[in-house]
Amino acid sequence: MGFKKQRWDLIALSILGLAFFVSSNILNLNLPWVFNSPDENANAAFIAAVHDHLAPSFYEPLNLELRGILHPRSVIASGSMLVPGGFLGLPVIYGFLSQLTGLDLIRYLTPFLAVAAVFAWRSIVEQIFGSRRVALIAALAVMFHPAFWYWTGRPFMPNIPFVACLIFAGYFLLKAKKPNGFAILSGLCLAAAIWFRLVEAVWIVPSAIALVALGRKRLDPGAVAVCFVTALIAIVPLVFLNQHLYGSPLATGYTKSAETGFATGEVITEVIQQPFQPGVKGVLRHIWYYGVMLFPWMSLAAVAGFVFSLIKRTRTEVIYATFTVAIILWLFIFYGLWLFRDNPDPALLTIGGSYVRYWLPVFILISPYVALFIVRGAEVLRHKALSLVLATILSFMMVLASVHPVFYAPDGLLHVRQNLFAFAVTRGVVLEATEKDAIIIVDRADKFLWPDRRVVHPLRSDETYAAMPYLVEFAPLYYFGITFPQTDVDYLNNVKLKDLGLRIDFIKEVGEESLYRLTPLDLIKNN
Repeated sequence: MGFKKQRWDLIALSILGLAFFVSSNILNLNLPWVFNSPDENANAAFIAAVHDHLAPSFYEPLNLELRGILHPRSVIASGSMLVPGGFLGLPVIYGFLSQLTGLDLIRYLTPFLAVAAVFAWRSIVEQIFGSRRVALIAALAVMFHPAFWYWTGRPFMPNIPFVACLIFAGYFLLKAKKPNGFAILSGLCLAAAIWFRLVEAVWIVPSAIALVALGRKRLDPGAVAVCFVTALIAIVPLVFLNQHLYGSPLATGYTKSAETGFATGEVITEVIQQPFQPGVKGVLRHIWYYGVMLFPWMSLAAVAGFVFSLIKRTRTEVIYATFTVAIILWLFIFYGLWLFRDNPDPALLTIGGSYVRYWLPVFILISPYVALFIVRGAEVLRHKALSLVLATILSFMMVLASVHPVFYAPDGLLHVRQNLFAFAVTRGVVLEATEKDAIIIVDRADKFLWPDRRVVHPLRSDETYAAMPYLVEFAPLYYFGITFPQTDVDYLNNVKLKDLGLRIDFIKEVGEESLYRLTPLDLIKNN
């Protein structure tokens, strides 16, 4: 039995993996260092900070005088320092790795991790379900699931690295037949997953313990012990760093934001003030729209495949099914209770929604059942060659169906790429028109103006207006955002700003927005 007969699955997966890698880098190729969300921009900035001075922070001494008002979304002002408003894993881990790769190459790390995780997942599924065909199609069902494909294309979001590290942890532990390097790698990957998303430790830790207990016949006790000890040691720096930056070993940028009343990323203040949807209806609504109807071909195939799996199953498959159902229920309920508003239009359901990326583990766990649906469905032909052809056609249709939401939806990668080019042009114009020490009040432009310029967000805030007379004492002050009609400019100059001793003047139009200068009235009179 030759190589070609046995390993056609790896050859096919390698070819498709290369296509996936190239397509997932659509926001990296021939694009400047600019990003589509405050979270990504903040992560990129702190990665650069770790690369430059080995610390995920920026020094901003003016915040001591200005009560911490100088910071963009997804960033927290802590005394004279600006620190991440999310989890520390991406800035710290990517930042240190960038010492080896350089900043230009680190943006390709997420797609690389995604492809490697797909191969590792194929191996895990083969060991659980005992079928190379099921393992291959399950790997494809992960790689070309719209959620996994799309968020792989967003290089500085932590969700893909998080699930990739979980998969690596399982893969290396299964390979560790004794306490060796594989067991250490498993522990490091498990710790890295928790670094990327500390909040998930609440289900990762008990799940890992339960899986080890249930799978003790397949796992070496010494390897398991080495894995867990390594993970604990690797998490210690995170505990100390959280204590240093946020004041508590288990605190994160998100918990600190909630304490201070700041909203991070694109999750608006409503999430912090009224975070939960009341009752079961809110949870079911989010599950239905974001977990099922955004990708119905995957969801329905998984349900059908799960039913097929009940007909003929092994003990390992029963353990996997129980584990999968438990994790899905937890993630659906935990995140389904929250009300996230990622889009200015709350009625718009898009693949860029928070629920989609938070439920990535769900979409990965159901992939073997998508594969079982395709394989068992094709076997009804009772002819090996025809079954293989039908399974190939069904897999191809699955991939084809994912192309539109990933690339052509309202927030698909092609549209995001167009936005990034526009952001880069706008940033260049604004930076050229403002001084290096300027402070710019913004609505949403902080995601591409910071850290090149200090920013205050948003304009329409009593706190921002109250701070304006003090801001102009320290640096040139601007507003960049929507273009005001003349009536609004007159109102600001004659009423709102006049009482603050300020005047606003149009500087230049940049696309659909405009740049304005805020000047003290005393300075105008003296001139």
